[in-house]
Amino acid sequence: ILALWFSYRDKPRLWKMVLIFVCFGLGFFDKFNFIWLVLAFVIGVSLCYPDSLKNIWASSPRFARQMGAILALIALGAILYFVFPLLLHFHPARAHTMGLQMKWEELLRTLGGVGVAHLIFGNSSGIIPFTPFWLIVTDCYLALACLFFPMPNAEARENRKNGFFFLLIGFLIFLQIVITPQAGGGAHHYSMIFPLPLLAFVFLAESLYIQLATENLRGLAGLLFGSAALCLFIVNVHNTAVYLSHFRTNPHYSPRWSPEIYSLSHYINEHGFEAKSVICVDWGLHNQLHALAPKELRRRMHDFWPVFRGLGNKDWQKQSAVLNHIFPKGKSLALTFAASKETFPETRRNFLDSLSTHPELKSHLVKEFASRRYDSESLQEISAKIALIGGTSISKKNLLTPGALSLLCAPQR
Repeated sequence: ILALWFSYRDKPRLWKMVLIFVCFGLGFFDKFNFIWLVLAFVIGVSLCYPDSLKNIWASSPRFARQMGAILALIALGAILYFVFPLLLHFHPARAHTMGLQMKWEELLRTLGGVGVAHLIFGNSSGIIPFTPFWLIVTDCYLALACLFFPMPNAEARENRKNGFFFLLIGFLIFLQIVITPQAGGGAHHYSMIFPLPLLAFVFLAESLYIQLATENLRGLAGLLFGSAALCLFIVNVHNTAVYLSHFRTNPHYSPRWSPEIYSLSHYINEHGFEAKSVICVDWGLHNQLHALAPKELRRRMHDFWPVFRGLGNKDWQKQSAVLNHIFPKGKSLALTFAASKETFPETRRNFLDSLSTHPELKSHLVKEFASRRYDSESLQEISAKIALIGGTSISKKNLLTPGALSLLCAPQR
């Protein structure tokens, strides 16, 4: 989107704007929180490039202007319809524990690579995390210098405008994450801001460098900005090398990134047609399995983690209605993570509790998929101790291998 926009400003072509709107649509198709980037982009363009908007409006055919206005009104109405109810009425308990400071720290962890390393490997040893904070601080000082420093040079003014544009987009995305109750719980949200602080640094530093060069300070400016850029480059190369080292030598992955997802997918693709539905109990399983499944099987796959997460707050009658909807008559396959490895622990707990309080749902553990770091002997031993899951036959002992994915057959009516 950003590349298309700058290409349009360089050589205006209507098809480039069409591609930008296509990218907007693809982003919404993937995740609705893509609205953060869209709103930030629209506001940033309106404030930083009003002349470009006027040119787009003046050069577009009358029909295109009318359609654009209609689509803008429809988009605004959809945003108001979907977003405001979430802000006003949906307040999960975890959102109250994540204040501004915690979200700021999570942003720095993500930009520094620590958050992503934890997400994939479960640890971030070797990652240098301090550069994002100082990069953002440097961006702020550069922005203040560019704001108050007179710039008669046209190229310097253009670079300053671009730097403010990237800085504004990053700030607006973070602001929307802060005010969104459901957001802020992982690196997948904050990664949308990367690499905006780095791009802001490049354009703002270049703007000051061009202006300072006219004041016979080329050597000092080159030394300062070159040293900062070299520091960022060295840290990024080091962190990239650490990531590659983890991928090559570290056999441990977080449950959501376990390579055993391929073994699980192969099993589901082979046996999924024997069941009427394939239910993902916890977050972090459905998208991968759905993408790896054949087209005919995808219709039977459902992601019900939000339902199971709130199932414990319902009375028995409402639970029964929900379970009757999720599990039709016949056999269904339910998938979850092993104990202590869940994304949302309450999903697995509520699922097992609902089975124990609804004896008509007969279920048992079919298969488990463990990481390679567990030898086959321990898996056979564990498999020999598996008890039925359902009714009152739930074992008090943790029968699942840590880090394993669980495949439960539930229920058989």
